Amino acid sequence: MLKKVCTKIDDIKQPQKIIAGFLLIWFIINLLQSVFTELAHDEAYYWLYSRKLAWGYFDHPPMVAVLVKLGAAIFNGELGVRFIMLLLGTGTIYLLYLLTRNELSNLSTFLLIASSTIILKSHVGGFLAIPDVPVIFFAALFFYLYKLYLQKDTLLYALLLGIVATAMLYSKYHGVLVLLFTLTSNLRMLRRSSFYIIPVCIVLGMLPHLFWQIENNFPTFAYHLVGRSSPYKIDHTLNYLISQLLIAGPFIGIILFAHSIKRKINGDIFLRAMKYNFYGFFVFFFFMSFKGHTEAHWTAIAFIPVLVLSIKSINESETALLWLRRLFLPVVVIFLVIRVSLVVEILPRGIHVGHEFHHWDDWAQEIKATANGRKVVFNSTFQRPSKYSFYTGGEFAHSLNQLWYRKNQFDVWGYTDSIQGEDIILFRVGKSRDSIFTKAENESYWLMNDFESYDNIPIIIDDGQLTAKALDSIYVSLKVINNRSDNLVFKADTFTAPRYVVSYYNGKRFSPRQYSNLLDFTLAPGDTIQQRIKIIAPEQPGKYSCYISIVNDNLRPGFNGRPVELLVR
Repeated sequence: MLKKVCTKIDDIKQPQKIIAGFLLIWFIINLLQSVFTELAHDEAYYWLYSRKLAWGYFDHPPMVAVLVKLGAAIFNGELGVRFIMLLLGTGTIYLLYLLTRNELSNLSTFLLIASSTIILKSHVGGFLAIPDVPVIFFAALFFYLYKLYLQKDTLLYALLLGIVATAMLYSKYHGVLVLLFTLTSNLRMLRRSSFYIIPVCIVLGMLPHLFWQIENNFPTFAYHLVGRSSPYKIDHTLNYLISQLLIAGPFIGIILFAHSIKRKINGDIFLRAMKYNFYGFFVFFFFMSFKGHTEAHWTAIAFIPVLVLSIKSINESETALLWLRRLFLPVVVIFLVIRVSLVVEILPRGIHVGHEFHHWDDWAQEIKATANGRKVVFNSTFQRPSKYSFYTGGEFAHSLNQLWYRKNQFDVWGYTDSIQGEDIILFRVGKSRDSIFTKAENESYWLMNDFESYDNIPIIIDDGQLTAKALDSIYVSLKVINNRSDNLVFKADTFTAPRYVVSYYNGKRFSPRQYSNLLDFTLAPGDTIQQRIKIIAPEQPGKYSCYISIVNDNLRPGFNGRPVELLVR
């Protein structure tokens, strides 16, 4: 049956009409999904980005914020957040068609692959407002323009390539790999005088983002290059390898990868770029799995060259076409079940496919009612304050990020100062005084009056690397800087009197915390105090990161400054 349908499609003399109809259906499905599906956690976070536009953010460059802002200016609610992404996702599918149409003898092959490949439906042409959508769109557009530039060396194509490359980098830093692998595949481009327009455009275009990074002490670079590193686990590498097949089909992924590898380039410069990007992305993130967890979708750009390289070979293979047709229906059914489960809860409770898409609007209203006018603050989560703010129409929410979590955009915004002395409600606490129960999530909370937190007060440790024997006493010199606009007053006789808290991290877990005596001093704005405190080395030998935080009895240690390395012999 499916073979007959494919044959009829291939017999039609006007493929553009078929593609237009396919893209229209694709867009309508994603449009309906956008309207009836609650925001994912990350989407709400990016919506918060869009309310405070800047040249950079802690986790990503600013493109996702700009696109969400544009969509929200057109439509309200979830559709506004996602609308521009729908356009870009649909545009990416069309660009993929343009990149492969000269390789196609059968249009049905392209439609089968596009309809059956999970990564194309979810991240390449999906409905979620995430940075992957624009970076893949601009990568596909870059490849298309590059193909034209190879055919005709003009200043216009070079200028367009520079602009698109900049947009790609403003979407996600992974775009730099496209530039690197494409250039190394064809170093002869350096002989073209027009080529130098491209790097000039990129450098000039990225300067505002670079200045933002400098002004904020390079938070994004530090997070991606250092903050995500962790001790090697073989699970990271195995999960990476398996996930690449799963997100492609899964069985269709084997077909795509096999035919991409099989494809001969025969001196074709553009296909050589596709090969370099194909191998480059997968090999690069394979090695990245040795320094920490690697998300499956980080290689999403590589599925552009996968499709370009594989489609001709698949077209010429009856076996491959047979398996594409056999796998088409099961993959589409699974995908539709997943998509429907994001709208309504049709899967058993033990399967959490749609957990972050259900009941968070009701959850937010219950949180608001429980707060009863207090400022809402969460412990170590960027997702919940984002969801709360979106589903309450922009109500204030903040996150206090502790050491065993990570920093995020809330640290850059620095809302902690604005809630000093306020009555707050703090959610997700260990020793809770009360809890609320919702369909989305159960939340423990603590009502706190005259809130005080010192997690944004800078501590600079003067010592370099420390060395000690197990359980030795060590004296550490540090500076505390009052970066606030009013006096910083520590009184030992108050209920919330703070202490220095020492936390040791060995790369896997934190050791039990150590507490100093109560602090008792006052600092004027901009003033610094030099202190020397005693700490006790951990009992287990090894290499530790030693963090020193200022914490009162109600809260947990935060990021007051960079750690010092401690070697315990």
